Amino acid sequence: MNLRPLACSWLIVLGIIAAMPLAGMAQTQTIDFGANAFGTEIFVGSTIISGKTATSAIGCTPQTGLAKTNTVASVSVPPTLSTGAVTTSASTVATAASASADIAQVNLISGLVTANEIKAVSTTSQDASGLHTSAAGSIFTSLLVAGIPVGDNPAPNTVISLPLLGNVTLNEQTASVSQTSARLTVNMIHIRITVANLKGLQVGTEIIVGSAQSSITLATTPAILDGQAFGSEIVLQPVLVSGSTALAIVPCLGSKGQVVTNTTAGINIVGELSTGTVTDTAQGAIASSSASSATTSTVQAANLVNSLLSADVISAAANASTTDGQAFNFTDTGSTFLNLAVAGHPEINDQVAANTRVNLVGIGTLWLHRIVQSSNNIEVRMVELIIAQGNVIGLPVGTDIRIADASASLHSATHP
Repeated sequence: MNLRPLACSWLIVLGIIAAMPLAGMAQTQTIDFGANAFGTEIFVGSTIISGKTATSAIGCTPQTGLAKTNTVASVSVPPTLSTGAVTTSASTVATAASASADIAQVNLISGLVTANEIKAVSTTSQDASGLHTSAAGSIFTSLLVAGIPVGDNPAPNTVISLPLLGNVTLNEQTASVSQTSARLTVNMIHIRITVANLKGLQVGTEIIVGSAQSSITLATTPAILDGQAFGSEIVLQPVLVSGSTALAIVPCLGSKGQVVTNTTAGINIVGELSTGTVTDTAQGAIASSSASSATTSTVQAANLVNSLLSADVISAAANASTTDGQAFNFTDTGSTFLNLAVAGHPEINDQVAANTRVNLVGIGTLWLHRIVQSSNNIEVRMVELIIAQGNVIGLPVGTDIRIADASASLHSATHP
């Protein structure tokens, strides 16, 4: 019997099988940690009455050993809310993400709900058996609702009616766990106003005190995503003078084929900045062997500091991609000016070189098409004006004005 053809056939099959794991090796499972906490928040639908206080946040990262903390001495929104010290934290370790919020001397709606202390804790972890969530450590101290003691450890999602107002949920827990993702949000107090009332609280008002959220997502991709774009921003550290206009953010695990778009009709900050329409976009995609993040910011009719700088259109674009989580590719393709003019500098036109720095006597430093890059991030600031001491336009020293800002980031085990 001639065994040589059979032996050759088996060698071919074994060769194919041996090659199959090599293709699989290119697939990398990346862990995405998330953790955030805040002390208090009041809102009605999409309208913010009092923003999140003492926020600590970590997100879109596989990096472990991170820790963020924040604190404020007190919060006062009379007659709805008052507190003593608020302290929050967020952290990541090798197998877990955790967040906590600790609030002292809580008094809500003129004493309707009070507590000496509230602590929210959310932890999401991974072990050999899978993903898990826990609210262990969450506790009330001397909690009273309408003057009645409730106990320090009410069951999760305990709902108590507030006559002529609405209801309050104590130890509110919202969890989801699957093979590839887990998340837990803990709101220690969540008041919902559902009835017209004599307290002056609008129907639909929600009050949250003591919030902590943690999450872990496992994705078969060489990197997870980050990035954002905004039309303008004015900062005087540590104060945000004018927030990020039309902010668009890249989702950590991609935009599922959609383009996140935000737009505004324009802004006008007298003496500093005016614009026409602002449109910002963000998108991202992940696959087993690729990851990409892209953002754009387009600002029409920009006018900076009484025509110190003007342009019909300013466009910023930032792009980041990888196929292996080790070599990252960055570009700013699409970043342009249309009819750019800078007072006193006729040599500056639409083709101005990247990272052009102009010293404006009596004003400060002007950057044009500024590119700030690191191992895992590219940020394109098409216009950035930093105000100097002794400026003649009366702006505080250190004021930083940006127009058309786009950034794109990737996070992997090699470049967290």
